[in-house]
Amino acid sequence: MKKNSLIGAITIFLIFMTIMFSVIFALIKNGRSVWLTLAISFGTTAYHFVIRLLSASFVRFIFEKKLDCWNRWFLVTSNEIKLYKVLKVKYWKNKLPTYIPESFDISKNSWEQIIKASCMAELIHEIIIAFSFVPILFSFFFGALFVFLITSLLAAGIDLLFVLIQRYNRPRYIKMLSITKQKYP
Repeated sequence: MKKNSLIGAITIFLIFMTIMFSVIFALIKNGRSVWLTLAISFGTTAYHFVIRLLSASFVRFIFEKKLDCWNRWFLVTSNEIKLYKVLKVKYWKNKLPTYIPESFDISKNSWEQIIKASCMAELIHEIIIAFSFVPILFSFFFGALFVFLITSLLAAGIDLLFVLIQRYNRPRYIKMLSITKQKYP
């Protein structure tokens, strides 16, 4: 099964479980808290999966042709490079999965395309980070602010790792583009 269809199947499963536990919670009179906890847990997890799928689709739809990878937003500063050394990004970056690995395959893409894929991946994860905090609003309805806050922080932290990887790799991609242009003008 392809990774994309697996993520889609997991998302559908999570939504189904959220609906099922919500209905059980609404119908059962005794021992309702466990059903509410399950509905909230599956619902929050489903939300994080849905937001990932929607963010990726949104960025690809809106920015596929228009994204300016030379915009200041995407340029990596010398201070960032120092931070990436302190964080030892070089040593753990390959341990995390890549959603569409062929986007970064030099045998299938030019360096310009890889740089663009890197910028798009960064933007997708930055949008996801912002939306990771939306579930905190549900604490007004269900309480348990601490639980929603912790899950939001963890989700945002995971996506921050992917942003760091893209920003760590981009100067190398740009250097390879420069070398290639000098070699083959």
